[in-house]
Amino acid sequence: MNWISFCFMILITSLTGSLVFCVWKLCSLWLGKEDAAGANCLGLAVSLAFFIVPASYVYLLLATGCFSDGTASELFMGTPFLVELSRILIFIWAAGIAVRLIRIGRKRIRFSRLLKKIPEAEPYVQGMADSLRRKLKIRRKVSVCQLPGYGSPSIVNKGRILILLPEKEYEDKNLYYVLKHELFHYKHGDLFLKSVFFWIRVFHWFNPLLLVVEHELDRWCDASCDLEICYGDGTGKNRKEYSIAIIEECGEYCELPMASMKLKRNNERDMKERIDRMKRYKVKSRTRKCAVLLMSVCFAALSAVSVLAAGQGTEAFYNVLYERTEKTIVEELEPQDELEEYVWLPDEGMQIVESDETLSARGLTTYNWELSAGMMRQTAQFHANAGSKILISITPDPMNAKTGIGLLQPNGYLRGVSGTGGYSHTFTLYEDGYYRIYARNEGSSAITVNVAVTK
Repeated sequence: MNWISFCFMILITSLTGSLVFCVWKLCSLWLGKEDAAGANCLGLAVSLAFFIVPASYVYLLLATGCFSDGTASELFMGTPFLVELSRILIFIWAAGIAVRLIRIGRKRIRFSRLLKKIPEAEPYVQGMADSLRRKLKIRRKVSVCQLPGYGSPSIVNKGRILILLPEKEYEDKNLYYVLKHELFHYKHGDLFLKSVFFWIRVFHWFNPLLLVVEHELDRWCDASCDLEICYGDGTGKNRKEYSIAIIEECGEYCELPMASMKLKRNNERDMKERIDRMKRYKVKSRTRKCAVLLMSVCFAALSAVSVLAAGQGTEAFYNVLYERTEKTIVEELEPQDELEEYVWLPDEGMQIVESDETLSARGLTTYNWELSAGMMRQTAQFHANAGSKILISITPDPMNAKTGIGLLQPNGYLRGVSGTGGYSHTFTLYEDGYYRIYARNEGSSAITVNVAVTK
């Protein structure tokens, strides 16, 4: 993989993740009214996956060959600006990651030193956490620590699962609900999602939309825990006590150098929405469950469309950028007779060999083929857009051999020219689709040909 391919892979993956997140955000406007916190969390998890899996980039490789290596040494010789730009962008990207990792490393060292000085919470607090953990069927040990001056109750994964509480006196009910809330984050897998997102923030540090993604992730993971605690028994009798505990124990935001879920104090609008959601929630009927499922299917379909749009948009941008930065060297050529194009279909008896040799997305690709009498050979398929130009040159051995060159078009017809000796012809494509380059021996004896294709 060359620098340009790698650079575009990072950019297009970030773009695809952003598009899918925007699609989820539109769907969440309806799902939020239905209080479908679980479906929203699942949609967010899918959105995060698209920041990791380069789906659009793979689509471009398979469908268009836009970033295939091909003859990598020749592929970008005509675009020095694009080569240098990709190197600069990769350097900036890598430097940004290095800076973030150094900062995170320093903060983690300081945080680890702090935890070593802090003993575990009082046996009463730890005992309550263990009791809740067993009720929620969480097998992994969860330790509780109380930190002086710490801002808000949190659960973190630091090799072991820790619940961090501000050092103060708690009412029994408040402590119960705070510990239960944090343990539900672990049970729902929210801590794992935040771990994934933590590293997405590291590698996609240049994407400002991730700040919004983080806010939505915290918001809906909290909502899912809220509804589970209030309505897990199907009654909602304890929602008032729980709401009071949340309001009283929410703390100020405190940044941690690792993945964590915090019971932090949001802005007034978010807190009001959170409390209202707990008040108005009703256990879903079968009809509402079907509606949520239908919306989830729509989100999946729109996500696939977003991948396709990101891929095609990047391809168009790539082609424009290539053409704007391409430098061509004009050489004096020997005058030659203009070749007349013709469209034809091969006879049933013609020997046609389909090659698996790929064509470079840009630049020059050469082939050396041995062709028996009447034989035609084709390259592998490649995608091209209408209006694109392809220059095909052929040099036979012996030089007096008669040959034909051209394109197998998406409609199944062959379009080409014929000549004797060495010659070349530029084809302008009429439609978008998949093409093949062909060369054929129109003589009565075997020959060797050198075919050069420039896109």
